[in-house]
Amino acid sequence: MALFAPHRRRLRGARSGAYRREVDLIADRHRWTATWRHAAEGAGITRTVRVAAGQTVIVPPLVSVSAGAPLVLIVRLLPGQLPADVRAVADRLAPALGATCLRIAALSDGVHVRLELLDADPLDTPFVLPPPHELPDGFLGIDEGGADLGIPWPRRTHAVVQGSTGSGKSWWLYGALSAHAGDPLVTVAGIDPSGLLWRPWTGLDGAELRVSGLAGDLTEHVAALEALCSRMDERLAVLPDDRDQLDPTTDLPLVVVVLEELPGFYAAADLVDRKLGQRVRGLVGRLLAEGRKVAYRVVIVCQRADAAIVGGAVRAQAQLRLSFRVEPDGFRMLHPVDVVDPDEHEWAPSGVAVLSAPGLGTLRLRAGALPYDQYVARVRRAAA
Repeated sequence: MALFAPHRRRLRGARSGAYRREVDLIADRHRWTATWRHAAEGAGITRTVRVAAGQTVIVPPLVSVSAGAPLVLIVRLLPGQLPADVRAVADRLAPALGATCLRIAALSDGVHVRLELLDADPLDTPFVLPPPHELPDGFLGIDEGGADLGIPWPRRTHAVVQGSTGSGKSWWLYGALSAHAGDPLVTVAGIDPSGLLWRPWTGLDGAELRVSGLAGDLTEHVAALEALCSRMDERLAVLPDDRDQLDPTTDLPLVVVVLEELPGFYAAADLVDRKLGQRVRGLVGRLLAEGRKVAYRVVIVCQRADAAIVGGAVRAQAQLRLSFRVEPDGFRMLHPVDVVDPDEHEWAPSGVAVLSAPGLGTLRLRAGALPYDQYVARVRRAAA
């Protein structure tokens, strides 16, 4: 019997260790249940009902606690509650749970939410955009986990990018475009009322498709849009019978059409002539409706996505949507409000955006900053 005694002692020790861990987990669960109850009551996401003995408070049940970094709570919503109800009180829940901020996500079943308790907002730290060769193709920014996020241009849909002045929208656009200056597989085109966007592109291919400013009768602007539509028609004519999309080549490069401050462009066209405004809208509508199959990608840029600019037809075509700091009404035009709180995003730091895209859903990211002088330098180096 003595031969088996050490084994038995080890077995008892292992069982004892497992038992202690189980007891610790149960105690931890009870502690977090109490903490969650106090936090939920303080934030006002509980319900009070009358029972025979008086009143009782019903709290959204804490289903599980996953220890680690960050700590994760799974909570089951009460009947009639939405994830947006929890997000609306996140700023009150976080300190009660001992966190700086919460990352809240709805689970696919629609009745549970996932709360990650964070010590700091992972998107708080700005960064200068590295050179294109150090980034993944189609780089958009870094996600809340610190991972690079990119969608190559050939795989993108048309896009809408919005953001108020100083929100980081322009610096993001500088980075996105400068990555393809001098690229034989990409032609960058479009209209820029400010006159700044195309200034460093002198000497690069496609100059006739890039127009700056809004002075005059907009003849050059309409000519550029008509030329883009004409080339699109030529591509449609050579689209093989057994294909529904063209792959970009050096002979038929991908065409990125930037429509900077589109609301202002439409307003200027209407002032010149109502018929001209209708003509411009018709050309833009054609680029959106027919361009993607022949390697055109339209990027609409505006301060706020009003319904008059981004109506149902545009939203159906431009499914890649990026919102930097913007008023809640503009946010609601492009994103589901149960994922990110529009009122909170209105005060987002410069460079922090919300992305909605097919295959990715809706998430927050931080875009790299590329100031104008660095944008000019990168484009001019490509043109040299």
